[in-house]
Amino acid sequence: MKTCEEASSSDDGLSVLTGILEEPTDVNCGPLLCKRLSELLHLRQAEDPAFANSTAVIEQTVRVEALNASQATKHVEGGIEEPQSVTFGELNALVDAAAARLQTQLSNLPFSRELAKLTDCADLSGERRAQIERLQERSLVIVCMPTSLGRVVIQLACMKLHLAYTPVDHHFPQKQISRILHEFAPVACIVEEDSEDGGSFLSNQGTETVNLISSSALFTWEYVNQLRNASKCGVPQCCRALFATVTDPVILVLFTSGSTSPTPKGVALRNRQLMNRLAWQWSPASPLSGLTGPSLVKTSWLFVDAFTEVFGALLAGRPILLPISPRGHLSTVQMLTDASLLASLVHRFAVVQLTVVPEQLKSWLVQIDAAADCELIGHFSSLEVLVVSGQLLPVHLATDVFRIFAGGRIRLINLYGSTEVAGDVTVAVFESLEDVLGSRQTENSAEVDGAFFLPVGLPIQNCEVYVLTRRSEEDECGELHVLPRGETGEVYVSGAAVPTDGKIYADSIK
Repeated sequence: MKTCEEASSSDDGLSVLTGILEEPTDVNCGPLLCKRLSELLHLRQAEDPAFANSTAVIEQTVRVEALNASQATKHVEGGIEEPQSVTFGELNALVDAAAARLQTQLSNLPFSRELAKLTDCADLSGERRAQIERLQERSLVIVCMPTSLGRVVIQLACMKLHLAYTPVDHHFPQKQISRILHEFAPVACIVEEDSEDGGSFLSNQGTETVNLISSSALFTWEYVNQLRNASKCGVPQCCRALFATVTDPVILVLFTSGSTSPTPKGVALRNRQLMNRLAWQWSPASPLSGLTGPSLVKTSWLFVDAFTEVFGALLAGRPILLPISPRGHLSTVQMLTDASLLASLVHRFAVVQLTVVPEQLKSWLVQIDAAADCELIGHFSSLEVLVVSGQLLPVHLATDVFRIFAGGRIRLINLYGSTEVAGDVTVAVFESLEDVLGSRQTENSAEVDGAFFLPVGLPIQNCEVYVLTRRSEEDECGELHVLPRGETGEVYVSGAAVPTDGKIYADSIK
């Protein structure tokens, strides 16, 4: 998939798909993510005064041990503990407090001093604004934490300050971490030292020279208790975005290998891109609208789908469920390969949405089918939406979903995109087995016995998708042409999913 800024003609018969252009949405920058939580709280409070006291984040500790090297798992007796949770009102206060603490921690660093010089003027010139934008783009914060409420709070605190962050964990290659430290010179690294992720990160060469901030300096559950006890220590301080003049800040930098280079590239995702993806999800026309129950968070946060999995629900006013794993036990991703454990969590918390890649979905369905247990299948009765992305969705897998959960009300949503375009640019929705069978296509419609596949659907709002080709394969710089429908070519994307300046990758400092 490639990106382009210029939209081409949508003549009949050409492979151009256009998402609904939402005129009320300012696609040049869009609403700011840094304000979304407080604005959501304000708006929902006006409709329902009890909203601030409704559950926002649920932390569920699950202790699962590996029996042997094959990673067969055993549930420890009493492995699922009592959950902890915070409300939307508490979450907003905790984010404000964490942002203020983080701002204090960063106040004496070189980039803060440089920013202070640039903003020490009542009327900023265009040149100064451009300098501030460039400073924002390269002021990167590494966050190294396992799944937890604290991680969500710190992600939101970074957004509030307009600080770009990049996630890492113990699965991140050490060479890659060393490269990021050397080439991108992050202004700070927020680390949970006593976690497996933190221990692995701190063992890397080069971390001794960076500005390390303990995650406990920004958030602990003790802060939640202080907030609930109305302690002075729990009263959040006021803070203002560090890069307040930047209207389309870089929010998130994800390192992806892609298909064009052996060296992972830092994809810089901006507010406009991410907000367009989230705004589509929240719009009445979206197949994800109307949900009210919890969304289970299971995707590794090294992938863009994890961002929409968390904030697509949370910033719409829906709770998220975070299954967390103590150090020495299987990770959240590993333990949720067990379909019976997944079923118990879905059942206990009445989860309505799951996001999964086809490979993992296949594993779950095989386990559920083999168990032939009606009670196990019944544990998924609350599930309303199954979001599939990241890989090709085979026809047989889609049919298995509706065969196994025949008595349910599941909607299967197939999303297509890439990290560079904020994750998703097209959507296909299947409400039933009949929908799946009726949507099957072959690469060549003339081949009756051709292999079937499922379409990726139509573009989301404010996006256009094209299938293009060059007149000559040898002419890499030749003019691109839109292909007739049904022909094979390269997928190009334009619209709000693409940076306005066409700059996709983060620049290294060195």
